[in-house]
Amino acid sequence: MAFRTPQEIALDAMGKILISLTVTNRLDQGLAERGLLAPAAVRSVAIDNVLVDTGATTLCLPADVIKTLGLTVLREVPIATATGISTARIFQDAKLSIGDREGTFECLELLAG
Repeated sequence: MAFRTPQEIALDAMGKILISLTVTNRLDQGLAERGLLAPAAVRSVAIDNVLVDTGATTLCLPADVIKTLGLTVLREVPIATATGISTARIFQDAKLSIGDREGTFECLELLAG
C-alpha cells in the first residue's frame, strides 16, 4: 500500500460540487428595465451541472456562452497554463444567478480544449 499525504486523503473526501446557474447579459437587462429593449430580447443562458472550484477567484465561461450572451471585452490579461504563457480576454457584465442569489461579474474566456 502506497503512503498518502493528508492533502491527498482530504481531496478524496471532498468530492465535486455541481450546481445549476443562469448567466444573463446585465447590459441587456438594464436596457430592458429602461424600456429600451424588449424583455424577451435579454440574452440569458441556463447551464446545468456546472463544476464549482471553491478556490477560484475568477468566473470563467466557455467562449460559446460568452458569444451567445453578447458580452463585451473589457481587457486582455496574461495567463499561465500547462502549455505556457499566453493571453486571455476578460468580458464584463455577466450576471450570475444561483438559486435566490445573484451578482454581476467580469468573466475570463475559457480557451478551447
